[in-house]
Amino acid sequence: SERTYQYSLDELSERYEAEITEKKKGARWEVIRLKAMRRDFPELFAMKLRKIRPIHIEQWATEREKAVKGSTVNRDMTLLSAMFQQGRRWEWCETSPTTLAKKPSDPPPRDRRVTEMEAALICAALGYSESEPVTQVSHRVAVAFLLCIETAMRRGEISQITESDIDLKNRVITLRAEITKANASR
Repeated sequence: SERTYQYSLDELSERYEAEITEKKKGARWEVIRLKAMRRDFPELFAMKLRKIRPIHIEQWATEREKAVKGSTVNRDMTLLSAMFQQGRRWEWCETSPTTLAKKPSDPPPRDRRVTEMEAALICAALGYSESEPVTQVSHRVAVAFLLCIETAMRRGEISQITESDIDLKNRVITLRAEITKANASR
């Protein structure tokens, strides 16, 4: 019907947030990103879905790239694309303008690790010493930081491991699927 194509990007983003985002593991961060996008780009989000063209997405990306790196813009564009695809399933729009929009280049990947000196300085700033007992929250932060460096575990994974996940004898931590980003144990 003609009414079906009268929705704005703002309305799409709000419905997407309420019905789709809330079911994702990264819901908290996606909600923050959506709110920021609506706040920072009210003209784009006020537009009717049927009027948004790839050029509008490219203009948004160019403006967004003034504040963040291309990789962040691309992540935001992936979110916009997912919203438009869901909008198509809801029959709110016929196409996704993100499909033909030119995407920014990703910067080269990081190839640097935290040095031992940097790690020591961070641990010292947190008041942590390997020879002293862990008695403060800042000490726990230091231990988690060192564990991240050694294992490449994510912050959320470390914060959710339990004693039963740890095999001290074999020096192994098993990550349960429900605490990993990919929903797969490792």
